[in-house]
Amino acid sequence: MYVNVTIGMPDDILRRWNSLTSWGERVLKAEGADDLNVTLHWHPENPWACGVVGRAHYDFAELELCGTPSYATFLHELAHHETQDGHSVRWASRLMELHARWLPKRRALRADRSVAFYYPLGRRAYQLRYGVKLPRTGGGRDSKAVRKRKGFRYRSRIAAAKTFERQRTKPYTWEMPGGLG
Repeated sequence: MYVNVTIGMPDDILRRWNSLTSWGERVLKAEGADDLNVTLHWHPENPWACGVVGRAHYDFAELELCGTPSYATFLHELAHHETQDGHSVRWASRLMELHARWLPKRRALRADRSVAFYYPLGRRAYQLRYGVKLPRTGGGRDSKAVRKRKGFRYRSRIAAAKTFERQRTKPYTWEMPGGLG
């Protein structure tokens, strides 16, 4: 494994990545992909400037990691590299194998569930692996739990807006004939 680091990365930031790179070296050797380049990004003005946490480049045999060190992200990108595929059932199955082999048992199960919730074809791979069909809640920005939490957070504003709508007597300008809007 070859590790490329952004120029000017401070030592304390590099030290955060050291445990991941040493662990990643063992993983790549065991998986037979030890000729892989791993590029670590660091953006002092914005840690998430790349817009993604990781990226796999098949043509260059390279994994890019950005943000904070994460074993699950490393395995996610390694599965992309090995399958040369997007978020397919084959990729999700390989990722779940890597989770089972390289993460502690509870963490592996949580990571597998995360794959099933956030990737539609990951649900199929989860069902094939565990024989269980997960409910469709718990993942994504638009899940019921997130919408409910947001509604609860803004309940006073929502109640005030409903009260205003019930009590108003004058129509809005766009509701009047010949009005603007």
